Amino acid sequence: MPLIDFVIQIFILLIPSLILLNQIFLYYMYKKAEKILSSNVNIKEFPFLSIIVPTKGENISTIIGLLDNVMEFKWDLRRIEVIIVSDDDKEFVRQLENSLSTKELPFSVKVFLREKKLGFKSGALSYGLERSKGDLIITLDVDSRLNPDSIYRAYSRMLTLGCDAVSLKWMGYSQDSLSSLVKGLLVSTNLGSMVMLLGRHAAGFNVFPVGSGTLYKRGMFE
Repeated sequence: MPLIDFVIQIFILLIPSLILLNQIFLYYMYKKAEKILSSNVNIKEFPFLSIIVPTKGENISTIIGLLDNVMEFKWDLRRIEVIIVSDDDKEFVRQLENSLSTKELPFSVKVFLREKKLGFKSGALSYGLERSKGDLIITLDVDSRLNPDSIYRAYSRMLTLGCDAVSLKWMGYSQDSLSSLVKGLLVSTNLGSMVMLLGRHAAGFNVFPVGSGTLYKRGMFE
């Protein structure tokens, strides 16, 4: 066997092995610190929360589903605003506003149509941020669904650690029948969340903010 082929095969074996060992180490760190990571504080005064949702080419029912999810949040719902930034056409926005007019919501929902669709998703998030007023800001994809206490727990961690942002744990879900592929994706999503977010935090590494599901203090942007 030529030397170069031998070296290539070693690298092919070594690199995935190192990645797997890193995943196992971070998972071990998460399980070791799981009780500490789940601790909460009692929140008596809820800051105003802005939820920024960029959308393009989505079904209106998916957007309504997100608003129904917000209704379940463990929060003072009167201190929430949902800012929907649409890169769709005017007819879609008109239909969305008509659908929203039939719902009684305890929080405010604002729909914006971007005339100049610059910067794709990041541009839409920036557009929504400029029009938000919350002391806390979270960005969510239109098909995101959170556990009722997710924001509450994230803000608790923010108060406990004095940090400026908290990345929420990802949880996979599906409205379709659970095929083998769907089950595999759900498991990999949940495991990836534990390892890449909670495991890194427990190991003392930097935790990176993600484009959907990160809670920020407004002052950080200012």
